[in-house]
Formats: sequence, structure tokens, C-alpha cells
Amino acid sequence: MLTEKERIAQAERMDKVLKAIGLPQRQLEPVLGISQVAISKLKTGRTAMNAKYAQILSEKSGLDMMWILNGTGAEQSISTLHEPNVQYEPMINNIKDASIQKRFDGAIEHLMATRHLSHYNQVSDLLKVDYDHMNAVRGGHKPLTMKLLLHAGKYGGINANNILFGLQPIMIADIDRQNSMIEFLKDRVEELKRDKANMQLTIDSLTTGHNIKQTG
Repeated sequence: MLTEKERIAQAERMDKVLKAIGLPQRQLEPVLGISQVAISKLKTGRTAMNAKYAQILSEKSGLDMMWILNGTGAEQSISTLHEPNVQYEPMINNIKDASIQKRFDGAIEHLMATRHLSHYNQVSDLLKVDYDHMNAVRGGHKPLTMKLLLHAGKYGGINANNILFGLQPIMIADIDRQNSMIEFLKDRVEELKRDKANMQLTIDSLTTGHNIKQTG
């Protein structure tokens, strides 16, 4: 049971966490795997935060798990308070845009579903990027760097145009499948055109022969 002071403190932390996640409340349940009732109780401090919820909220927001759990330590993960090491060479202009960061988060979620990954550290290992940095971008706390964008495409097969411009599909492999389907349909249309032309020749031939017989 939380004291009034603890309840208020937890409610304030939850407000920051949910703002960092940046989704409407109706979308939180499927993304977090936490019911709206439970989210509401955590927001108002009627239910005390536990380690399970704190870990999920930390992964989605990029904020420090222990800070979410009980307010100790830094608000942000230490790794997100400074630029990561030199492997993250920034673009001429790093991209810090809420829509792009949400699409990046959505692409990571899609990658996890298609590769059957259950933890975000598995994603960072797959993409060969820093775990905290990736989550900071997902949570809107760090700008998207060219390194992260390229690794998402090279190692994760994520379509950069989806992240940057919202163009479908999310995965590069789906582009190849779409292109193959387009080529197949083009070939099929040409076949149908040829079949139609041949059918018309046959009809014309039969019609001409029938007319000749009638005339004769």
C-alpha cells in the first residue's frame, strides 16, 4: 500500500513515462501488454509499480527501470544521457522527429514479431547496435542516426523509406515479393492479351468461313 507521498511520486513518474512512449492511451494495451485498467491504476498510484511493469515501461520509453520502479537513480538510463561511442557517427543532421521515431519503434516491433524475438536486447544484438541507444531513439530521447538506420536495413531487413517517410512495406523482403508479384501480373496480362488476340483470330476465321459457305 503506497503512502500519499509515494502515490503522488509514482503518478508523476508515470506521467513522464507515458509522455515518453508517446501513444494515445487506447493504444497502450496492445503495445505494452498491460491492461488499460492496470495502466490507469499505475497512473493514479492506486497500484504500486512492480519490476515486471517497470521493465516493460523502461523498454518502451527509454527511461531507467529503477527510476520507474521507485524513483531512485537517474531518470534516463545512463547510456542515454550522453552520445554513445564513436561507432555512432551522426548524419549531417541527425533526425529527431516524433513521427520518424514512432515509425522506427513500430518497425522494431514488426521485426520482433517476424523474427520471433521476445526481448529488445535480442534486437540490438541482431542489428549490432547499442541497446540503450536503440531504446532511446524508440522512446524519442535520441535522434535517429545514419548508423542506426543503416544497421536496421542491413541486419534487420527494415525498409528505410518506411522509417523516414512512412512508405510501405516495412520490410525490404516484402518489396522484393511485391516486385515479383508485379512482374508476374505483367506477364499474366501479356498472356491474356495474346490469348484474346488468338481467340479473336479464331472467331474471325470461323466467321469468315461461315460467310463463304453462305455465299456459295
